[in-house]
Amino acid sequence: MRSILPNHQLGNFAGILVVLNAACSPITVAAPASGNNTYYTATTGLDANSGTLSAPFKTIAKGVSVLKPGDILYIRAGTYDEAIDNEVPSGTSWANPVTLAAYPGETVTIQPTDSRVVLISSPVSYIIFKDLILDGSNLTTTYPVVYINNMYGTGTPHHLRFIGGEIRNSDSSQGVLIESSTTAPTPDYNEFINIKIHDNGATNLHHGIYIQSSHNLVSGCDIYHNATFAIQIYREQAARQRRIRRRLGRRTFRRRWQHRLQQPDLEQPRRHPCGL
Repeated sequence: MRSILPNHQLGNFAGILVVLNAACSPITVAAPASGNNTYYTATTGLDANSGTLSAPFKTIAKGVSVLKPGDILYIRAGTYDEAIDNEVPSGTSWANPVTLAAYPGETVTIQPTDSRVVLISSPVSYIIFKDLILDGSNLTTTYPVVYINNMYGTGTPHHLRFIGGEIRNSDSSQGVLIESSTTAPTPDYNEFINIKIHDNGATNLHHGIYIQSSHNLVSGCDIYHNATFAIQIYREQAARQRRIRRRLGRRTFRRRWQHRLQQPDLEQPRRHPCGL
């Protein structure tokens, strides 16, 4: 079953804030401070360059390797066949983040022939991904497009912001998966703002966004054509302690939005809940 998330729901699920409201103006986030340095990457560049607008780097990996808190990497138009895999450094606060952004007015697609598109499983925080099309069309394994976890890496990421752009085309997994251990700390305080999340998943275990942590924000997103639910929140505690508030507005969806808080069936053998 496919579902489309209507843009009129406001809910708070055990510290997970979901705001989708197309009837009102989209949420806006102030542009991050440019910090100390601005760098550029372009498909026509060279990694031996200095990373300026007139002499850009060629790869995102090279651009990321020079970033420090407060820096911005602008990615020029084109399709990039490279994954973003645990190499982005931390910012120190939302006033001093590390930012990867499409160059204003240009279309940037990250579409690697790899096992992942974006993987963050290290103890980083205050990173912004802005106006990027994250595309899983060429994924070589069963992986979500954006995979945030504290189970298979070196620590617990938190405070990650994805704003604008798209998260799409994971044929066999989630669009976004935030996977966490059952003990603190967990990968919390992540934000997904004004993004199109679509055409992800193949089974009823796959969703637009699958969340296993707390204090996450989903706002102004258009989530559609995913295998099952737009947003799936999985934790027994979240199901027991859920609080829902609704603000009705103009309905702009073609089917009724369906949302499920799923509890593990303790009488059945456990399987990986995320369908990886």
